[in-house]
Amino acid sequence: MAVVSQARELSPEEQQERAAYCFALNEQIKQALFLGRQALWELAKGLYEFHRQNGWSALDYESMNEWLADPEISISRAQFTRIVRRYESFVVRKALPVSRDELPEEKANDPGTVVLSELDPSKLDVVVGAIDSGRVTTEDALGDVQALGWRDLREKYWGSKEEKPPVEPEPEPVLAAGGKEMAVAAAMVDSWLSLGGDRRKAQRHFAKLVRLHPFFTALAEVQACLAGEEGAPVRAEVGANWQLVVATLGLEFADAED
Repeated sequence: MAVVSQARELSPEEQQERAAYCFALNEQIKQALFLGRQALWELAKGLYEFHRQNGWSALDYESMNEWLADPEISISRAQFTRIVRRYESFVVRKALPVSRDELPEEKANDPGTVVLSELDPSKLDVVVGAIDSGRVTTEDALGDVQALGWRDLREKYWGSKEEKPPVEPEPEPVLAAGGKEMAVAAAMVDSWLSLGGDRRKAQRHFAKLVRLHPFFTALAEVQACLAGEEGAPVRAEVGANWQLVVATLGLEFADAED
């Protein structure tokens, strides 16, 4: 349908046609929002499970941050934390249904029954802290999420319009395969340094520790570049590794002298 100019008064037929067109657009928008929110909860489920498994360590990544920065992922650490916490709070701990397909038949068509995919996820982030701290019941908070606009909800739960949301702690990392391997490797090196024993075994485990930990890996890359080792990265390629070393050690540079 062509866009009708508003410079003149519409005829009754044009008004009816415009109303029908806008109604169809409204339904299309609502359906897209519904599908989008369902997809967001599928994403949240995947991120939560990946976090529990410390999944990056089972793949070809040096750290969680490297996985998050993958062009096919491109999620900030803050966004990742927020999504994981949302899923853990509402689905894992409170066992709230994500879609109406999860409800018993007698409740599936009850508009008073809340399902997460029908709520704005950003509103859930506003109330999750109050629920977890016990300041409000889950039922009351979800009622507010349904009834209040985002701004009114923020004012009720966070105070003034200028007040920023409380800083939430990141989910505790799960010690999965990579973390366990580093702990075992470090224990073997510690045992040899303290008690002696098989030096070659300690060397193998130290090499594994260097390979698994991003700081040691970055340090090794810089060292190889400085030494001009065969196959080492060139100077222009080790900048990010050097910045990781500097940040980890908390170095601050004064004027350098030879």
